[in-house]
Amino acid sequence: VNPLKGVEIKQFKSRYNNSPIAGTAIFTDQNGFAVHEQLINAFDKAIVTLGKDSLAIFLDNYRYNYRNYNDDEEEKKVILFTDRPIYRPGQIIHFKGLVIEKGKEKNKILPSEKLEVNFKDANGKKIEDLAVTSNEFGTFSGSFTIPLGKLNGTMLISTDFGNINIQVEEYKRPTFEIVFDKANQKYKLNDSVKVQGKATSFAGYSVANAKVSYKVYRTAIYDYSLNYAQRMAIYGSQAFDRTQIAIGKTTTKGDGKFEFSYLAKATNDKINYSFFIEAEITDINGETRTKTTAVNVGKKDIKLAISASQVIFLGNKPDSISFNVSNLNNEPIKAKVKAEWSLLQSPSRLMNKSPFQAENYMLSKEEFIKAFPTDDYDNELEVSKWPVKNLQYSQNLTANGNGELMLNSKDLVAGYYKIKLSAISEQNDTISIDKYIVICGTEPKKIESPIEMVIPELNVITPEESAIFRVAGLSNNAKGYYEVYYKNTIVEKVWLNLSPKQTIVRIKPKANFEDGFAVQFSMIYNGTVYNYLQQVNIIDKQKQLDIKFLTFRDKLQPGEKESWKLQISNKNGEKQMAEMVATLYDASLDDFRKMDWNRNINTNFDYNFYTWQFQTNDINSGENLWYLKNYPTYYGLVARNYENLNLFGYNYYGAYNYGYHNYIRSIQAKPKKGLSPEANKKLAELEKGKLVYGIVLD
Repeated sequence: VNPLKGVEIKQFKSRYNNSPIAGTAIFTDQNGFAVHEQLINAFDKAIVTLGKDSLAIFLDNYRYNYRNYNDDEEEKKVILFTDRPIYRPGQIIHFKGLVIEKGKEKNKILPSEKLEVNFKDANGKKIEDLAVTSNEFGTFSGSFTIPLGKLNGTMLISTDFGNINIQVEEYKRPTFEIVFDKANQKYKLNDSVKVQGKATSFAGYSVANAKVSYKVYRTAIYDYSLNYAQRMAIYGSQAFDRTQIAIGKTTTKGDGKFEFSYLAKATNDKINYSFFIEAEITDINGETRTKTTAVNVGKKDIKLAISASQVIFLGNKPDSISFNVSNLNNEPIKAKVKAEWSLLQSPSRLMNKSPFQAENYMLSKEEFIKAFPTDDYDNELEVSKWPVKNLQYSQNLTANGNGELMLNSKDLVAGYYKIKLSAISEQNDTISIDKYIVICGTEPKKIESPIEMVIPELNVITPEESAIFRVAGLSNNAKGYYEVYYKNTIVEKVWLNLSPKQTIVRIKPKANFEDGFAVQFSMIYNGTVYNYLQQVNIIDKQKQLDIKFLTFRDKLQPGEKESWKLQISNKNGEKQMAEMVATLYDASLDDFRKMDWNRNINTNFDYNFYTWQFQTNDINSGENLWYLKNYPTYYGLVARNYENLNLFGYNYYGAYNYGYHNYIRSIQAKPKKGLSPEANKKLAELEKGKLVYGIVLD
């Protein structure tokens, strides 16, 4: 692939009368580039011509307008904080605000800014206003007293540049809380599950002799990784049904603890279930609190997960991959773990992903490769299909929840690997998962698949470092191209001469680069376009703060005074002038409304609009040819009809319809309508008079 000079690009804009307006033609330079200032809004299609060859393309104006959207003018913004999430009438609201100028590239604080802060009631009427001026850190503070006799609800503290909602209610502060014990015990389907918990007052004493009412519901744990046919085969049409399976009452003991059991009954022992427990506790004063939890139960009570990126660089110092072993309730468990590292045999040729995939190939692999030498055969680019070359090494270790697989250059060579991770718990539950990764050595090598065409070796850097990429082509004498972007500027355009042997590309940030920049690589191999947009983050430790407590007490007596000391420093340990906002509030209020101080004030630039659009002149419908003329001529496509069943108005839609599923549910529900011998026995007991708890089903 080489850049083409002298290619004519003629742009057109459609009109209501189907007579397009042609723009001025532009031509590519020696690097293959052509720039038109009116491209943003003026045209919607173009014809590219070189000699007798031509290509018609649509211009996606939305993408270019999106770029303009990212270039908003600087605006003033006020970010407000309050000292608690909810208030009663008559209480004082303490607030603090930060005034910034939110720019397209960075934010800056605005000192000495004069503002008016308004306090409005639930009907939007002004209660009070306050004049404030921001200090040298761009902040201000103040307070409002909530008047009595006003309508409760959502009140508002506002400025011209930002506001915050205030919730005002005549709430009754809760005096105790419910805490469930963690589900650490081993359970299987159709076992009796014990639920334990405790009711404790916020003052620290236990809530004894309180009434406990509980309900238990069951739902299937859905595996969204399965396709529709697999899901229907495993779960049926009642996958999301919520079924009540237990109800009962008990009381708390003298220490506030309570417990009850239920049967983890399963209708299908091949899937896992989640049992939702709802407990309602009423103390001797009549205060009622409700808490819910869930216990997951399955045939095997073990989960295994591995955390590893697709590409791992193997340095001179030991590195590791993290994994986690837990039960179905995400609690860490002890297990023996074995990891087998198998080096895979890659295909003997470099190729594109074929656009044509068949269930059954009429051509043999040799015949296919002869006809299509640069396309893959039967998904042979999928690493999971590659044969094992040899078992490189294995590891045996014991984990208690989290663990690490150590790897270093003595055990591994560069290449593609399958990590088979197996675990067995103390209850002899077993699980196994596979993870496919690419190991890169310290030196560049010849690539084995398109996965390695662009690999970011270092994309989180300091201002003094360079971003490092390994770049390769799929053939000898290949061409590659990359651009470097910073905010709204294309900083650099570079053509590369490539081969399957990796080339090291180093990109050093300019002095004015803040936070980061982006790089986009583009290559073409036999009509297939490869595009990679990678953002590089710049970490300036001089601008980062460390905050730590010097003194902190978490247990106080009511009415006791306390002070907490914090130290704010930069990453070098030097003291740093700063201002902070902090509050101390009643944590029980979180049950009414959560405290949330998260504020979006970042200026992260979105580089996605730089992604290259490409069209390779592949026409898949006759209508796509119409705009080569000055008027639309739509070509009718020939459709072939086959014999089919006459359903007399019934629409099946391949089981994707309500009528079908409703019919299936009715069939599945029929057996439930008949009374079982167990139910008849219970009805006989009822005739004699007996207090029972049960579930009514229709």
